[in-house]
Amino acid sequence: MRGRRAVFSLGVGLTTGILAGLIGLGGAEFRLPAIVGLLGYPLRQAVPINLGVSAFTLRLLIMVWPSRRPGPPPFWSASPQ
Repeated sequence: MRGRRAVFSLGVGLTTGILAGLIGLGGAEFRLPAIVGLLGYPLRQAVPINLGVSAFTLRLLIMVWPSRRPGPPPFWSASPQ
């Protein structure tokens, strides 16, 4: 049963990631309802999980950005690019 839940969780994560990427959102808009509704976590557990995934994603962006483009990411400056 645990293996099925892991596969289901991976499928939910991939689906929310693809939807967020197509729409251009960060993913939390889809991730939190999926964690609560589909995976069955209580809201008090789902919010820290969602924040942790967001923090991990932001950390990855900060580590990868310098190798992709010169200068800071666009959200670090107030001026339009």
